[in-house]
Amino acid sequence: MAGLASQIYGTQMVEHFDRLGRAGMDVPMVRKLLGNDDLTARWVARLKQEPEFRLVHGIYVRNTEILPIYDAECVANNVDVRKFWWEGSPDPLDYTDDPGDVVILDRCFGSLEQEQQIVWSWVARQQQKSWWWPEFKTDAEHFFLRGKTEYPSWRQRWVRFSRTANYGLSPESVLTDERPMPGREILAMLAQHPEVARRMDGSEEHPYLWMAGLECRVPGYERRLVPSTWFYAGDSKLDVNAYDRGRAAPAYAVPEFLGK
Repeated sequence: MAGLASQIYGTQMVEHFDRLGRAGMDVPMVRKLLGNDDLTARWVARLKQEPEFRLVHGIYVRNTEILPIYDAECVANNVDVRKFWWEGSPDPLDYTDDPGDVVILDRCFGSLEQEQQIVWSWVARQQQKSWWWPEFKTDAEHFFLRGKTEYPSWRQRWVRFSRTANYGLSPESVLTDERPMPGREILAMLAQHPEVARRMDGSEEHPYLWMAGLECRVPGYERRLVPSTWFYAGDSKLDVNAYDRGRAAPAYAVPEFLGK
């Protein structure tokens, strides 16, 4: 790989030092930084902790950082991370060039209800405001994986899916018995990549989302409903609701899994 100096133009360096000056750095500070490898390394390490340096496509936390972040969340909830077993390779999947494609670490817990409680708490903590429809219960009698899928306790795997797929379509129009769709994984995405929630505006680039891999039973409705999530920018609030699977919502997408 070519050296960094050969990839930066002289005018860019001049502009950079002018910017440092405007930020309060003076000549003695610059000379100390340029003459000290250890100080420079520590400075760069701190820069890498800034959100702008940690995000992919300006939205996603880097895949190599997700595992330790998720481990810490599990430990905080008294979950022994040694219980998890890998389905597939433990190596993170790469991001694609499409900013609509997301990579997450998909973890199942002892039950779907336990997973929802841990992951939703994580999601809500990272947003200014959040709301989960009170009629949408998450116990085993009301909250399900779609179809006859069994919950694979303590499985963990890397998955990639498109959060912008099937924009404007209803879940019912794209669901088939043979086609698994993200559901639980949408909540995991909102936890691991909180910027996704804050960018949701109903556009094709940042749509609201159906969780088509999940179903819930709500009193007063004949059919099971499909959970969905959207972000109300005016109130900085993330909402989770549920609607009939046949509802076509122009501002919503039905995310779908992508191949390895």
